[in-house]
Amino acid sequence: MVHESVRYANERHQFGKSISSFGAIKAKLAEQAIKTWVGESMIYRTLGMIEAGVGAVDSKDMDARLRAIEEYAAECSIIKVALSEYCDYVVDEMVQIYGGYGYSADYPAERAYRDSRINRIFEGTNEINRMLIIQMLMKRAMGGQLPLIPAAMKLYLRPR
Repeated sequence: MVHESVRYANERHQFGKSISSFGAIKAKLAEQAIKTWVGESMIYRTLGMIEAGVGAVDSKDMDARLRAIEEYAAECSIIKVALSEYCDYVVDEMVQIYGGYGYSADYPAERAYRDSRINRIFEGTNEINRMLIIQMLMKRAMGGQLPLIPAAMKLYLRPR
């Protein structure tokens, strides 16, 4: 999507110059690149943690391998929610860059716009994933794996 946005912005001309030279378009392209990079970084970091967890257990013990993967279920839900919403943002900006053509079936922005909506629904809706995230994080906190309670107590007990 970013690639198509950049390509179109470089090809489309208004007032004798490509629209990619306009500040508003530059800002849109930059935000698209930022959200894409952050999303990819979230995925790579979480995959690294999962690989380390799986690598630390006996490769023949499938239950231990599954528990190692399950350890990062909250992070996977966070990624699903964040990236599906980032995708909507990036596609919406793509449509804006394309202008009226962004809504035409003759251009890739229209299909991307139409297709991006399903990401917030399949693999569990974002609303369900948000509830799962909180449940999993609270379970970690109550089990002492996430120092949420001590952090809250520090805030509560600090001098005012």
